[in-house]
Amino acid sequence: MERNSEYEKFIANARRNFSFRLVNWPLWGGITLISIGIFFAVSIDDHTLFQKLVVAGITELGFAFFIAHIIIITVDREEKQEMRRELRLEQERMETERRTAERRVASKLYLSTVLDVDLPNNVSDELNKYILASKLLKRDQKLKYKIVNLNPFAKLIQSLDATYENVHREPYDYHPPFQSYHNRLPAVEKRHPNEVWGLLSFTLSVSRAGGEPAMEKLISWQRNSQSKHNTSEKEFDFDFDGINLKNPIRLEFGDRVRLQIEWNTPKFENDNELFTNTNFAENMVIDVEYNKDEFEVGYRCIHPRAKECMVVSEGKNYDTINFYFPFMPSNGVITWWRKL
Repeated sequence: MERNSEYEKFIANARRNFSFRLVNWPLWGGITLISIGIFFAVSIDDHTLFQKLVVAGITELGFAFFIAHIIIITVDREEKQEMRRELRLEQERMETERRTAERRVASKLYLSTVLDVDLPNNVSDELNKYILASKLLKRDQKLKYKIVNLNPFAKLIQSLDATYENVHREPYDYHPPFQSYHNRLPAVEKRHPNEVWGLLSFTLSVSRAGGEPAMEKLISWQRNSQSKHNTSEKEFDFDFDGINLKNPIRLEFGDRVRLQIEWNTPKFENDNELFTNTNFAENMVIDVEYNKDEFEVGYRCIHPRAKECMVVSEGKNYDTINFYFPFMPSNGVITWWRKL
Protein backbone atom coordinates (compact mmCIF):
# COMPACT_ATOMS: atom_id res chain seq x y z
CA MET A 1 0.00 0.00 0.00
CA GLU A 2 2.77 2.44 0.91
CA ARG A 3 4.71 1.67 -2.31
CA ASN A 4 1.59 2.29 -4.43
CA SER A 5 0.97 5.55 -2.60
CA GLU A 6 4.55 6.71 -3.17
CA TYR A 7 4.35 5.74 -6.86
CA GLU A 8 1.06 7.58 -7.34
CA LYS A 9 2.52 10.63 -5.61
CA PHE A 10 5.57 10.49 -7.91
CA ILE A 11 3.37 10.29 -11.03
CA ALA A 12 1.20 13.19 -9.83
CA ASN A 13 4.28 15.37 -9.19
CA ALA A 14 5.70 14.49 -12.61
CA ARG A 15 2.46 15.42 -14.35
CA ARG A 16 2.25 18.70 -12.44
CA ASN A 17 5.88 19.70 -13.03
CA PHE A 18 6.27 18.62 -16.68
CA SER A 19 2.80 19.09 -18.20
CA PHE A 20 1.85 21.76 -20.76
CA ARG A 21 0.72 24.38 -18.25
CA LEU A 22 1.44 28.08 -18.14
CA VAL A 23 3.28 27.70 -14.84
CA ASN A 24 5.79 25.37 -16.56
CA TRP A 25 6.66 27.83 -19.33
CA PRO A 26 10.41 28.00 -18.38
CA LEU A 27 10.67 24.25 -19.02
CA TRP A 28 9.05 24.21 -22.43
CA GLY A 29 10.51 27.58 -23.41
CA GLY A 30 13.95 26.27 -22.52
CA ILE A 31 13.46 23.01 -24.43
CA THR A 32 12.22 24.98 -27.46
CA LEU A 33 15.22 27.29 -27.43
CA ILE A 34 17.67 24.41 -26.92
CA SER A 35 16.05 22.55 -29.84
CA ILE A 36 16.30 25.65 -32.08
CA GLY A 37 19.95 26.17 -31.13
CA ILE A 38 20.83 22.52 -31.81
CA PHE A 39 18.91 22.57 -35.09
CA PHE A 40 20.77 25.61 -36.42
CA ALA A 41 24.10 24.29 -35.12
CA VAL A 42 23.61 21.04 -37.08
CA SER A 43 21.94 22.37 -40.24
CA ILE A 44 24.34 25.24 -41.06
CA ASP A 45 27.65 24.06 -42.48
CA ASP A 46 29.78 27.19 -42.38
CA HIS A 47 29.09 29.43 -39.41
CA THR A 48 30.06 33.04 -39.33
CA LEU A 49 31.06 34.54 -36.03
CA PHE A 50 27.69 36.26 -35.75
CA GLN A 51 25.82 33.01 -36.44
CA LYS A 52 27.89 31.18 -33.83
CA LEU A 53 27.10 33.87 -31.27
CA VAL A 54 23.36 33.72 -32.07
CA VAL A 55 23.21 29.91 -31.90
CA ALA A 56 25.23 29.84 -28.66
CA GLY A 57 23.05 32.60 -27.16
CA ILE A 58 19.81 30.81 -28.03
CA THR A 59 21.13 27.50 -26.69
CA GLU A 60 22.47 29.05 -23.46
CA LEU A 61 19.20 30.89 -22.92
CA GLY A 62 17.34 27.62 -23.34
CA PHE A 63 19.56 25.90 -20.76
CA ALA A 64 19.05 28.88 -18.42
CA PHE A 65 15.26 28.52 -18.65
CA PHE A 66 15.52 24.75 -18.16
CA ILE A 67 17.74 25.09 -15.06
CA ALA A 68 15.46 27.81 -13.72
CA HIS A 69 12.50 25.43 -13.95
CA ILE A 70 14.42 22.68 -12.09
CA ILE A 71 15.25 25.18 -9.33
CA ILE A 72 11.61 26.28 -9.15
CA ILE A 73 10.24 22.74 -8.74
CA THR A 74 12.85 21.77 -6.16
CA VAL A 75 14.31 24.55 -4.04
CA ASP A 76 11.58 27.17 -4.42
CA ARG A 77 8.69 24.77 -3.85
CA GLU A 78 10.48 23.09 -0.94
CA GLU A 79 10.92 26.51 0.66
CA LYS A 80 7.23 27.25 0.17
CA GLN A 81 6.27 23.91 1.70
CA GLU A 82 8.59 24.59 4.63
CA MET A 83 7.02 28.01 5.11
CA ARG A 84 3.57 26.40 5.06
CA ARG A 85 4.68 23.85 7.67
CA GLU A 86 6.11 26.56 9.90
CA LEU A 87 2.95 28.63 9.52
CA ARG A 88 0.81 25.61 10.40
CA LEU A 89 2.94 24.86 13.48
CA GLU A 90 2.72 28.49 14.56
CA GLN A 91 -1.06 28.43 14.15
CA GLU A 92 -1.25 25.21 16.20
CA ARG A 93 0.92 26.80 18.92
CA MET A 94 -1.26 29.90 19.03
CA GLU A 95 -4.39 27.74 19.15
CA THR A 96 -2.93 25.74 22.05
CA GLU A 97 -2.09 28.93 23.92
CA ARG A 98 -5.60 30.23 23.28
CA ARG A 99 -7.20 27.05 24.64
CA THR A 100 -4.86 27.13 27.66
CA ALA A 101 -5.90 30.71 28.39
CA GLU A 102 -9.55 29.75 28.04
CA ARG A 103 -9.07 26.85 30.48
CA ARG A 104 -7.38 29.15 32.97
CA VAL A 105 -10.25 31.62 32.80
CA ALA A 106 -12.82 28.80 33.03
CA SER A 107 -11.08 27.20 36.01
CA LYS A 108 -10.84 30.58 37.75
CA LEU A 109 -14.56 31.23 37.16
CA TYR A 110 -15.42 27.70 38.32
CA LEU A 111 -13.49 28.15 41.55
CA SER A 112 -14.93 31.57 42.29
CA THR A 113 -18.55 31.09 41.16
CA VAL A 114 -19.31 27.39 41.67
CA LEU A 115 -17.07 26.48 44.60
CA ASP A 116 -17.11 30.00 46.06
CA VAL A 117 -13.32 29.91 46.50
CA ASP A 118 -11.13 32.90 45.66
CA LEU A 119 -7.55 31.71 45.15
CA PRO A 120 -4.55 33.81 44.08
CA ASN A 121 -3.71 33.61 40.38
CA ASN A 122 -0.47 31.70 40.93
CA VAL A 123 -2.33 29.05 42.97
CA SER A 124 -5.17 28.67 40.45
CA ASP A 125 -2.63 28.50 37.61
CA GLU A 126 -0.79 25.70 39.41
CA LEU A 127 -4.11 23.93 39.98
CA ASN A 128 -4.86 24.25 36.28
CA LYS A 129 -1.41 22.94 35.38
CA TYR A 130 -1.63 19.77 37.47
CA ILE A 131 -5.34 19.01 37.21
CA LEU A 132 -7.12 20.62 34.27
CA ALA A 133 -4.15 20.24 31.92
CA SER A 134 -3.45 16.58 32.77
CA LYS A 135 -3.42 14.42 29.65
CA LEU A 136 -2.78 10.91 30.96
CA LEU A 137 -4.84 8.80 33.35
CA LYS A 138 -3.60 5.64 35.04
CA ARG A 139 -6.36 3.10 34.62
CA ASP A 140 -4.62 0.35 36.55
CA GLN A 141 -1.38 0.11 38.45
CA LYS A 142 0.21 -2.56 40.60
CA LEU A 143 3.43 -2.05 42.51
CA LYS A 144 5.51 -4.88 43.96
CA TYR A 145 8.33 -4.61 46.48
CA LYS A 146 10.65 -7.39 47.61
CA ILE A 147 12.90 -6.49 50.55
CA VAL A 148 15.94 -8.78 50.86
CA ASN A 149 18.45 -8.75 53.72
CA LEU A 150 22.07 -8.10 52.69
CA ASN A 151 23.47 -7.78 56.18
CA PRO A 152 24.32 -5.04 57.07
CA PHE A 153 22.42 -3.62 54.07
CA ALA A 154 19.32 -4.55 52.06
CA LYS A 155 18.15 -4.60 48.47
CA LEU A 156 14.76 -3.58 47.14
CA ILE A 157 13.49 -5.29 44.01
CA GLN A 158 10.58 -3.20 42.77
CA SER A 159 8.30 -3.71 39.80
CA LEU A 160 5.57 -1.53 38.38
CA ASP A 161 2.76 -2.60 36.05
CA ALA A 162 0.69 0.45 35.01
CA THR A 163 -1.67 1.25 32.14
CA TYR A 164 -1.93 4.87 30.98
CA GLU A 165 -4.69 6.27 28.77
CA ASN A 166 -4.59 9.50 26.80
CA VAL A 167 -7.73 11.34 27.99
CA HIS A 168 -6.86 14.51 26.09
CA ARG A 169 -8.50 15.31 22.76
CA GLU A 170 -5.14 15.91 21.12
CA PRO A 171 -2.23 13.52 20.42
CA TYR A 172 0.29 13.03 23.21
CA ASP A 173 3.96 11.99 22.98
CA TYR A 174 4.50 9.44 25.73
CA HIS A 175 7.75 9.03 27.64
CA PRO A 176 8.07 6.62 30.60
CA PRO A 177 7.64 8.73 33.77
CA PHE A 178 9.62 6.28 35.88
CA GLN A 179 12.54 7.77 37.83
CA SER A 180 14.70 6.22 40.55
CA TYR A 181 16.26 9.47 41.81
CA HIS A 182 19.82 8.19 41.51
CA ASN A 183 19.56 5.51 44.19
CA ARG A 184 23.11 4.23 44.45
CA LEU A 185 25.11 3.01 47.43
CA PRO A 186 28.73 2.31 46.39
CA ALA A 187 29.40 0.46 49.66
CA VAL A 188 26.64 -2.05 48.87
CA GLU A 189 27.69 -2.45 45.24
CA LYS A 190 31.31 -3.06 46.29
CA ARG A 191 30.30 -5.56 48.98
CA HIS A 192 28.04 -7.48 46.56
CA PRO A 193 29.80 -7.35 43.16
CA ASN A 194 27.71 -10.20 41.70
CA GLU A 195 24.42 -8.33 42.13
CA VAL A 196 22.88 -6.71 39.05
CA TRP A 197 21.73 -3.22 40.04
CA GLY A 198 19.43 -0.86 38.24
CA LEU A 199 17.03 -1.76 35.44
CA LEU A 200 16.26 -5.49 35.16
CA SER A 201 13.43 -5.58 32.61
CA PHE A 202 11.37 -3.13 30.61
CA THR A 203 8.27 -3.69 28.45
CA LEU A 204 6.03 -1.21 26.63
CA SER A 205 2.78 -2.25 24.94
CA VAL A 206 0.14 -0.17 23.16
CA SER A 207 -3.59 -0.60 22.56
CA ARG A 208 -5.15 1.74 20.00
CA ALA A 209 -8.61 3.21 20.55
CA GLY A 210 -11.19 1.59 18.30
CA GLY A 211 -8.79 -1.19 17.35
CA GLU A 212 -7.99 -4.60 18.73
CA PRO A 213 -8.24 -4.72 22.55
CA ALA A 214 -5.08 -6.83 22.76
CA MET A 215 -1.87 -4.96 23.56
CA GLU A 216 0.85 -4.75 20.90
CA LYS A 217 4.36 -4.99 22.33
CA LEU A 218 6.63 -2.22 21.12
CA ILE A 219 9.61 -2.82 23.41
CA SER A 220 10.44 -5.96 25.37
CA TRP A 221 13.85 -6.01 27.04
CA GLN A 222 15.41 -8.25 29.69
CA ARG A 223 18.71 -7.51 31.43
CA ASN A 224 21.38 -10.12 30.91
CA SER A 225 22.27 -11.58 34.29
CA GLN A 226 25.95 -11.44 33.31
CA SER A 227 25.77 -7.75 32.36
CA LYS A 228 26.78 -5.58 35.30
CA HIS A 229 26.91 -2.37 33.27
CA ASN A 230 24.15 -0.40 31.60
CA THR A 231 24.17 -0.69 27.83
CA SER A 232 22.53 1.52 25.22
CA GLU A 233 19.62 -0.15 23.39
CA LYS A 234 18.19 0.68 19.97
CA GLU A 235 14.84 1.91 21.25
CA PHE A 236 15.89 3.49 24.56
CA ASP A 237 18.74 4.24 26.91
CA PHE A 238 18.79 4.27 30.70
CA ASP A 239 20.89 5.09 33.69
CA PHE A 240 20.35 5.20 37.45
CA ASP A 241 18.11 8.25 37.05
CA GLY A 242 15.52 6.71 34.74
CA ILE A 243 14.63 5.68 31.19
CA ASN A 244 14.67 7.76 28.01
CA LEU A 245 12.95 6.64 24.82
CA LYS A 246 14.86 7.62 21.71
CA ASN A 247 11.52 8.07 19.93
CA PRO A 248 8.40 8.90 21.98
CA ILE A 249 5.19 6.91 21.50
CA ARG A 250 2.44 8.96 19.87
CA LEU A 251 -0.88 8.35 21.65
CA GLU A 252 -4.13 9.50 20.09
CA PHE A 253 -7.22 10.16 22.18
CA GLY A 254 -8.29 6.94 23.90
CA ASP A 255 -5.04 5.06 23.16
CA ARG A 256 -3.51 3.14 26.04
CA VAL A 257 0.09 2.25 26.83
CA ARG A 258 1.13 -0.39 29.37
CA LEU A 259 4.40 0.05 31.22
CA GLN A 260 6.03 -2.97 32.91
CA ILE A 261 9.32 -2.35 34.62
CA GLU A 262 11.55 -4.05 37.20
CA TRP A 263 14.36 -2.34 39.09
CA ASN A 264 16.91 -3.48 41.68
CA THR A 265 17.95 -0.82 44.20
CA PRO A 266 20.55 -0.96 47.00
CA LYS A 267 19.21 0.12 50.39
CA PHE A 268 20.12 0.35 54.06
CA GLU A 269 18.73 -2.22 56.46
CA ASN A 270 16.74 0.62 58.07
CA ASP A 271 15.37 2.60 55.16
CA ASN A 272 12.30 3.67 53.18
CA GLU A 273 10.99 4.02 49.64
CA LEU A 274 8.77 6.82 48.35
CA PHE A 275 6.37 6.20 45.47
CA THR A 276 4.41 9.11 44.00
CA ASN A 277 2.12 9.45 40.99
CA THR A 278 2.91 11.92 38.23
CA ASN A 279 -0.59 11.54 36.74
CA PHE A 280 -4.13 10.94 37.92
CA ALA A 281 -4.61 7.33 38.98
CA GLU A 282 -7.91 5.52 39.48
CA ASN A 283 -6.47 2.98 41.88
CA MET A 284 -3.35 1.26 43.12
CA VAL A 285 -2.38 -2.06 44.70
CA ILE A 286 0.96 -2.68 46.43
CA ASP A 287 2.37 -6.11 47.29
CA VAL A 288 5.31 -6.14 49.69
CA GLU A 289 7.28 -9.38 50.15
CA TYR A 290 9.73 -9.65 53.08
CA ASN A 291 10.83 -11.96 55.89
CA LYS A 292 8.81 -10.92 58.92
CA ASP A 293 11.39 -12.51 61.21
CA GLU A 294 13.99 -10.05 59.84
CA PHE A 295 12.11 -6.82 59.14
CA GLU A 296 9.34 -4.66 60.52
CA VAL A 297 7.56 -2.84 57.69
CA GLY A 298 5.12 0.06 57.81
CA TYR A 299 3.26 2.32 55.38
CA ARG A 300 2.16 5.93 55.23
CA CYS A 301 -0.22 7.23 52.59
CA ILE A 302 0.47 10.65 51.06
CA HIS A 303 -3.11 11.63 50.34
CA PRO A 304 -5.67 14.15 51.62
CA ARG A 305 -7.59 11.16 53.06
CA ALA A 306 -4.50 9.52 54.49
CA LYS A 307 -6.28 7.95 57.47
CA GLU A 308 -8.91 6.17 55.40
CA CYS A 309 -7.39 5.74 51.96
CA MET A 310 -5.77 2.31 52.41
CA VAL A 311 -6.30 -1.11 53.94
CA VAL A 312 -3.37 -3.43 54.70
CA SER A 313 -3.90 -7.20 54.44
CA GLU A 314 -1.14 -9.25 56.08
CA GLY A 315 0.09 -12.65 54.98
CA LYS A 316 2.85 -14.93 56.24
CA ASN A 317 5.72 -13.13 54.53
CA TYR A 318 3.93 -10.41 52.57
CA ASP A 319 1.52 -7.50 52.87
CA THR A 320 -1.04 -6.31 50.33
CA ILE A 321 -2.15 -2.67 50.41
CA ASN A 322 -5.34 -1.66 48.62
CA PHE A 323 -6.33 1.97 48.09
CA TYR A 324 -9.93 3.08 47.84
CA PHE A 325 -9.61 6.62 46.47
CA PRO A 326 -8.15 8.01 43.26
CA PHE A 327 -4.68 9.56 43.40
CA MET A 328 -3.87 13.09 42.33
CA PRO A 329 -0.43 14.03 40.95
CA SER A 330 2.18 13.86 43.76
CA ASN A 331 -0.05 11.58 45.89
CA GLY A 332 1.53 8.28 46.81
CA VAL A 333 2.82 6.14 49.65
CA ILE A 334 5.94 5.78 51.78
CA THR A 335 7.07 2.25 52.62
CA TRP A 336 9.53 2.04 55.50
CA TRP A 337 11.32 -0.86 57.17
CA ARG A 338 13.73 -1.57 59.96
CA LYS A 339 15.86 -4.57 60.83
CA LEU A 340 14.64 -6.57 63.84
